[in-house]
Amino acid sequence: MRIKETPIDGLYIIQNVDFTDTRGVFKKFYDASQPFLNNFSIRQVNFSHNMRSGTIRGLHYQTRKVDAKIVTCLRGAVFDVAVDLRRKSESFGRHFGALLSEENNSAFFIPKGFAHGFQTLSDNSDLLYLHDEDFLPTEQRGVNAFSEDLKISWPLPVSNMSDKDSTLERFYLKNKEDFDEM
Repeated sequence: MRIKETPIDGLYIIQNVDFTDTRGVFKKFYDASQPFLNNFSIRQVNFSHNMRSGTIRGLHYQTRKVDAKIVTCLRGAVFDVAVDLRRKSESFGRHFGALLSEENNSAFFIPKGFAHGFQTLSDNSDLLYLHDEDFLPTEQRGVNAFSEDLKISWPLPVSNMSDKDSTLERFYLKNKEDFDEM
């Protein structure tokens, strides 16, 4: 694994290295010996299949049991986005987007205190998520992916988005106090 820091403290791109031989391919998706994963232990594994390119999911986060996650794209390609919602962070309200695809073999480590979402760049994109906390439906929150203050440039026109995600409240930098301490 090769680790790349991003401009936002705590976010990392994990470049997986394939081990290939006549049998096929072996990949390591998680390595607890990485220093930034010291407090990360897998509690839940999720899979997301997305049929159409241009689909947006997110931007989601969880209160009370705030979770960190590792996200990777097993098939297809996505533009994956993390938004810093840590009130005391110098990068509060900033986002970072990464291309995750089966070709580039990358994963995205998103620490506690971030909203997360993605847009599919190809049909039939599959994502795998490793979470360090349980999902609590009553604690799920989100911010609108098209909030002007976030300035996210989604690569494709939107082809599909849930009603729930499309009606999430807009994010405003001036409303920092609206976010729980993360």
